[in-house]
Amino acid sequence: MSKDEPPSCETCGQRLTIKHILTECLIYEQERLELNLTETLNYNPIELIWAQVKSEMAKKIDTFKMVDVERLTNEALDSVSKSDWEKCVEHAEKIQDEDYEKEILRDS
Repeated sequence: MSKDEPPSCETCGQRLTIKHILTECLIYEQERLELNLTETLNYNPIELIWAQVKSEMAKKIDTFKMVDVERLTNEALDSVSKSDWEKCVEHAEKIQDEDYEKEILRDS
């Protein structure tokens, strides 16, 4: 194991980790659906908003001083719009509906 920091995701700027690929990054959403790797976290729009906030912070952070982290967190939270929330809720509802349909097909 290397002590180096993992690289950043080219799509959203988050640390590129196995967890990020399997559960967080929206670019891999279709693959997760095809492999049935979706988690109930995807049902919660706040998880998607939190990923957006972290992505915004990752783009701008250059120090890890608490005052900078707090400022960037507040800025990122303030930038979340009503439209962002609506998109995340729609996305979560879509995933729930798709998973429900898959369950029905499995049970029949």
